[in-house]
Amino acid sequence: AIRTFVVTGANRAIELEWVRQLLVRPGNRVLAGVSGQNESQDVQKMVPGIEVLPLEAGDAGSLNAWADEVAKKTPHIDGEMSIANKTIVLTGANRGIGLEWARQLLARPGNRIIAGVRQPDKAADLKALGGSRVQILPLDVSSSTSIESWADEIKASTAHVDVVINNAGVYGERQDLGSVTSENMVSTFVANTVGPLLIVQALASRGLLGGSAGPTLVATVSSKMGSVEDTSTGSYAYRASKAGVNIVCKALANELGPKGVTVTLLHPGYVITDMTEGRGLIDTATSVGGMLSVLEGGDDIHGKFLAWDKKARPFKQPNSGFYNTYKTLVASLCRPLAMSIIEGKTVVVTGANRGLGRELVNQLLERPGNTIIAGVRDPSQAKDLASLGPNVVVTQLDVSDEASIEAWAASLKKDFAHIDVVINNAGIADMEPFGSLKGKLFHSIFQTNAIGPFLVVQSLHGQGLIGGSGGHTLVATVSSTMGSISENRADGLPITIGLKPGGAIPYRSSKSAVNSIMKSLSHDLADQDITVTLLCPGYVATDMNGHSGHIDTQTSVNGMLKVLEENKDLQGSFHYYTGQYIPW
Repeated sequence: AIRTFVVTGANRAIELEWVRQLLVRPGNRVLAGVSGQNESQDVQKMVPGIEVLPLEAGDAGSLNAWADEVAKKTPHIDGEMSIANKTIVLTGANRGIGLEWARQLLARPGNRIIAGVRQPDKAADLKALGGSRVQILPLDVSSSTSIESWADEIKASTAHVDVVINNAGVYGERQDLGSVTSENMVSTFVANTVGPLLIVQALASRGLLGGSAGPTLVATVSSKMGSVEDTSTGSYAYRASKAGVNIVCKALANELGPKGVTVTLLHPGYVITDMTEGRGLIDTATSVGGMLSVLEGGDDIHGKFLAWDKKARPFKQPNSGFYNTYKTLVASLCRPLAMSIIEGKTVVVTGANRGLGRELVNQLLERPGNTIIAGVRDPSQAKDLASLGPNVVVTQLDVSDEASIEAWAASLKKDFAHIDVVINNAGIADMEPFGSLKGKLFHSIFQTNAIGPFLVVQSLHGQGLIGGSGGHTLVATVSSTMGSISENRADGLPITIGLKPGGAIPYRSSKSAVNSIMKSLSHDLADQDITVTLLCPGYVATDMNGHSGHIDTQTSVNGMLKVLEENKDLQGSFHYYTGQYIPW
């Protein structure tokens, strides 16, 4: 977590060593009080990264000026933060929770709000709240063009933003497993996941966040439905989008923390608003009052996910021995057990023509009696697969195209009565850096990595090919530790050695989203004799990463198949290829 330290007399030996050791720790920031201009320059040369402020001992005027500079550069030092006399950016500000944010923030002295709303002409209530203290700008968080224009207007009106509240969002259509569509998934993801990221990107690229002008707090309103530990079902589009924005903000916390930007996530509770169609347990005043208390409470909120009542929301599953023993017992009593040996099975493998997919086909064919349905985008480029013999059926499948998936599932229904194993392996990656990300890249990666696996399961289920009276089906989706919010950390040692925190935001968010989707499916489909699980293949040397991985495809696939064949607690779980549990 980011910690801001003040060290006085930082030009002396002991104090200077304090500074050095504090800055070695990730995310720490040091404001050093140093007397004399020459000594200040010397300290800056000796300790890169230190922020030096002039301070003359015994001079009350110097002390007061120094304290004023410290106050400008940090919202709090080991104590409570007061959101007053701030320039605040607030999205989705014209109704519901957003309007209440504006009301409570304007009740604090000196606050100025730059409010982003889709239709300013319908923001009469917002205008009436603050008069000249509220600047209302048009903003559609689903449009990158709108976000860029909006950020330009902010840059023209202020030099620095103290607080950003990403509140705008949509629920999407209330669709269940059988009716959710690719279009609904994409539109919800664009508004709830991509939008908040592009907001931060646009403001940061214009020099409005953190840096020498002072710290910035970025708070994004998420939902406990984005926590993979949430056990309710349905609402796939909304859940996936909130899981996606959670890992986006976790990555932003790692990337922007050293630049003086605190990034946090908030769960507003089940609030009575238009979005919930008037249902809920608390009103907007209670929710926003609680969230403000979280932001001002002086606790460590950087990179955290906290509810309005100050309770931490879990990114990950508990890891105690008792909990895992309990899970294993429940799994053994109430859920389908492990597949034992994958032999004599009908197995679907998507993305089967290269890398991990091709190796999955190879190793599954070594097991007697298996029939492999190999889904590939272009069968004409997969002749070597077809040459493997009659037990490999090469089929055309583009997991980024809903029509292709539906046609593929319908064609399988003609030749197969039941599918025993589905391995969602197809996926894409791109490592574009934060500053140059575009919404179009998010769309393509999310469509392939998150929506595609969902539609594969939905289509096979709709054709009656998995679970039910035909027998048990195992659905295994190849995800990544990069989709684990808990593993995206700057401290400690991640499960995947060499994996750095931050970066790869579209890929990370797509994997976090598919984790949430599959966790929900594990609840929805459990009573239909369908086991749904997630696997991380490790850092594998493939075309996707330019063969820079630490293990080969044979080792990875052998490990993943071993997990599927030997683990009795697969339902709703996330395992590394070595068998280790991965925290959400």
